[in-house]
Amino acid sequence: MGDFIPSYKGYLQDLVVAGGGIILHRKPVSGDQNSMSPDQTLIIYSLELPDKCKPSKADTICRQRCHDAEVLASSTGSKVVTNTWILNSIAACKLQCFTQ
Repeated sequence: MGDFIPSYKGYLQDLVVAGGGIILHRKPVSGDQNSMSPDQTLIIYSLELPDKCKPSKADTICRQRCHDAEVLASSTGSKVVTNTWILNSIAACKLQCFTQ
C-alpha cells in the first residue's frame, strides 16, 4: 500500500511471487493470524520518498504511510512491514523479524 513507483512496485511484486508469496489486489480478509504461520498476510508500505520531496516533509510522509498501513493491518489481523523488510528478507534468504 502507499506510493510506490510503478516499476519498483512491479519488481517487488515479482520478487514476492518468485519467493512463493501471493499479491492481494484487494483488502485482506480478517482471520486468525496470531501465529507466525508462513501464510501470514503482510501490509507493505514504502519508505521511498517522492522525487523532489522537501526534507522537512520526509518524516511526515513516512509516518503517515506507516499509520495508514497500521490502520489497515489492525482491521485485518495482518502485520505491517516496510519495502526494505522485503529486500532484507530476500538478501538473507529468510523472513526477518517483524520489529519496526
